Amino acid sequence: SEILKLDSNNIKTLYRKGHAYLQKNDTDKAKECLLKAKKLDSNNKEIDKILIELNNQIKINNLKDKETFKDIFKK
Repeated sequence: SEILKLDSNNIKTLYRKGHAYLQKNDTDKAKECLLKAKKLDSNNKEIDKILIELNNQIKINNLKDKETFKDIFKK
């Protein structure tokens, strides 16, 4: 984060920070970092790969949430 304070457009740091957030299952923060990195370097294949991972994790989380809350309003 110190590097981002000096240069908020550091692609490598944004990628690493986004990956770390993804590993912690903080998909919102991961998405924010990774999309910013993608905007800065639209041809970066590593960012593309991790964005696919992120989207898969979001889908998994949504399915888990759906299963968890499916009966919440049933009487």
